[in-house]
Amino acid sequence: MRMIIVLAARNAGTFIAAILVLPTILCNPQGSKMADGIVLEEKVKKYEEFVNDKLRKDLETVQKAQEEVHSKIAEYLQLKSVIENIKKSNGATGKGLKTLKTQVDLGCNFYCQAQITDPSKILVSVGYGFYVEFTLDEALRFIEKKCSQLTTYSSKLGNDSARIKAHIKLVLEGLRELQDIGPLEEEPRPICQTLQAR
Repeated sequence: MRMIIVLAARNAGTFIAAILVLPTILCNPQGSKMADGIVLEEKVKKYEEFVNDKLRKDLETVQKAQEEVHSKIAEYLQLKSVIENIKKSNGATGKGLKTLKTQVDLGCNFYCQAQITDPSKILVSVGYGFYVEFTLDEALRFIEKKCSQLTTYSSKLGNDSARIKAHIKLVLEGLRELQDIGPLEEEPRPICQTLQAR
């Protein structure tokens, strides 16, 4: 039963080094039961540390990065909405734009009145603290491309998250088998009463 753990771990790729030690321990028939128990406890402890110290932290890092990407996408979509409203309020052509009144956040939720004399151009953050001046149409095209790029990156992070979760599940299954604990069984769902009556 313990050899199955080794084969399953070899397929996962990242657990090879940690689990390859098991066959030499398991094939040692001369070791006492007490020594085997101590070695087994040490192995279980190492695997638990690997799950808690490495895999769960990696999962947390990936999920935080994914949340940051989602917040950036939300900011760009909000900017797109604002640009479309500016264009709509100043006519479909966007030429001859009138002044625009707004409020500017000074920090700590303190706002002051501001007046934009030429709302036909806008500064957009392109990353790393750099801003580029765009016309409203150019800004909309940039936002579309940036949102597409961020969505692709977010889906990659989602795949990474799923892969890490699968690795965690694999190691936990291996730990259950090492400790001779049966697999987690789900309680059977009750059958609908109308089907039982038949």
